[in-house]
Order: sequence, then structure tokens, then C-alpha cells
Amino acid sequence: MQENEAPENEEESKETKKKSKMPLNSFALVTQIAINIIANLAVAFLLGYFIDNFLGTMPIFLLIFIFLGIGSAMMSIYHTVNKYF
Repeated sequence: MQENEAPENEEESKETKKKSKMPLNSFALVTQIAINIIANLAVAFLLGYFIDNFLGTMPIFLLIFIFLGIGSAMMSIYHTVNKYF
């Protein structure tokens, strides 16, 4: 088949389009996972820090919210990856 000819069937065309978009989909997935981790941990850290400053109990709520942020990030990653696969 020459380059200027149209594909003989639609399935070849769809497979070619999917393969050409795979690197972009992978990059989008990795970027979304990174943003989820950073956002969840940042929000958890800030909440724990401000609650500890308000109550005067420095490491307690910070640690609790960091662990909750890690759990939230893991759940968010799980749901994000399930959308792609």
C-alpha cells in the first residue's frame, strides 16, 4: 500500500490512530498521577499544620493528615488508572 492511498478498511486506520496517540496518553496519565500526589499531600500537610498551630499540638494532626493525604493520593491514583485500563 502506498502512502497516498486510503487504508483498505477502517480497522487499520483506527489502529494507526491509537498507536500514534499512545505516547500522549501515557504522558497524560503520568502527569495526572503526579498532580494527584502533589495536590493531596499539599492539602493534607497544610490542614495538619494549621490545625496544629491553632490547637498548639504541633506534630499530632500534621502526622495524621499526612497519612490521610497518602491514603487519599493512593485512592485517587487507583481511580485514575482504572479509567485508562
